[in-house]
Amino acid sequence: MRISGFGDHYCHTAAEAQRLIDNCDDEPYLPSYPPDPPEGEFGATIEIAESGSGQSICWIEAPTVEAVDKILRELRIAP
Repeated sequence: MRISGFGDHYCHTAAEAQRLIDNCDDEPYLPSYPPDPPEGEFGATIEIAESGSGQSICWIEAPTVEAVDKILRELRIAP
């Protein structure tokens, strides 16, 4: 997991994201889809937010859009 200077958590596995999701009071959702494509040194990304507050839980970051989609399937979060 990578944490940005703003405190955003960028998870690279479903297990990392699940730990953060488990600490939330409401169900996770995707504020937007599809994932952002890879850019520069960072991989493709997508935000997971808390449904009640709309606050960001974490970002999924992987080398490709397909890898991000695979993590979302493991988390059972549908676009």
